[in-house]
Amino acid sequence: MTANDFEFAWKRVLNPKAEPAPPYAYQMYYIKGAEAYNTGENTDPNSVAVKAIDANTLEVELEQSTPYFLSLLSFSTYFPVHSSVKDNPKWASDASTIISNGPFKMGEWKQQSSLEIVKNEYYYAKDEIKFTKVHMTMVDDSGSELSMYETDQLDFAGMPTGRIPNEQIPIMKQTKPDELDIKGIASTYYYLFNNKQKPFDNVNIRKALAMAINRQLIVDKVTLGGQLPAYGIVAPGIAGENGEFRTEHKDDYFKENIDEAKALLQKGLSEEGLSAMPEFTLIYNTDENHKKVAEAIVDMWNKNLGIKAKIENQEFGVFLKNRTALNYQVSRAGWQTDYNDPMSFLDLYMTGSGNNDIGYSNPEYDKLVHEAKQSLDNKKRMELIAEAERILIEQDQAIIPLYYYTNVALKKPNLKNVFIDYQGNIIFNRGYFE
Repeated sequence: MTANDFEFAWKRVLNPKAEPAPPYAYQMYYIKGAEAYNTGENTDPNSVAVKAIDANTLEVELEQSTPYFLSLLSFSTYFPVHSSVKDNPKWASDASTIISNGPFKMGEWKQQSSLEIVKNEYYYAKDEIKFTKVHMTMVDDSGSELSMYETDQLDFAGMPTGRIPNEQIPIMKQTKPDELDIKGIASTYYYLFNNKQKPFDNVNIRKALAMAINRQLIVDKVTLGGQLPAYGIVAPGIAGENGEFRTEHKDDYFKENIDEAKALLQKGLSEEGLSAMPEFTLIYNTDENHKKVAEAIVDMWNKNLGIKAKIENQEFGVFLKNRTALNYQVSRAGWQTDYNDPMSFLDLYMTGSGNNDIGYSNPEYDKLVHEAKQSLDNKKRMELIAEAERILIEQDQAIIPLYYYTNVALKKPNLKNVFIDYQGNIIFNRGYFE
């Protein structure tokens, strides 16, 4: 691996002719010339200010000061990609064409069945890697996954690679307290409104739906994994000015209030010329937990507001395409932070963002986020971000925050130093068996 691999990979992401267009290209707009090249304003890739000076030196010039740029570099969009992918758009779908530079490399991949990574003999710290390989079995059913763990077919089960059945979590707390690991991670579970489709383009209707949900009941009776009710989008665990952002800026942007929700619903319906809320569909990607949460929320909307809603599960690929195309009314969503800064959550919903799949556009919001991106005063940055979050949630209720994730997993007692990081990723790098 050389500096050239980074230059190649970054310019590849920004290539305006890339098919399909990388949704995360905007994460590189911090680099001078990146946005102009990606949007076609400048067609010369050399106008992007990233250059391999020699095999070991990469020079990058930024559009403006970006205090969290080093944190950004830990995000996958900035990872190097081998030049062999240049003429092979399907390189990532075949184990034989995936070239990596980490402690492990691809071994065997049986589609829809299993995947194996093996120790990378070229890794700079190969002598510190104890596992010769890690074998991952693909299991669709959480009950089957738990059974495989209990019969010693798996050494690790649960998130982020699978799931423990929700109803089994309290039992595992009693029967396997030393093997069950529940850890808060910097991820948020929420629902999206299609802000461009009636009647969800009405802020009072959006607020009514958000206020009519009992989040504590969901985490206590449905998800059962110690999740925390969410009233904002930035998750706990993300750095703020001096400590955690969520500690310094409380997520008190709205409260659950059925009476107020009823009043707001009637106000919104009147503004839309409607006598009653039309039946609508809530979509979610196929998953037992998503289904249970959706059923609980639709029931709350019905009991608290007299609203009828259907739920519909979709295969993940179809689900994502429908969200991107704004082909939905209300949808499940979740966001795991890309890097350790609240900006990872807030720039999602800037006008034109590749991840803005709600049709939201607010110039005031855009201005605050843009200012926060380049401010060198960290206190001011966090205040700008908190104000932007207030506009997104309290003022516009563009989304419905539901809860902050926890990672629930089971790990065999003799499996050591395999852990979940603050983002919710599983780290095998220095793991071993005792």
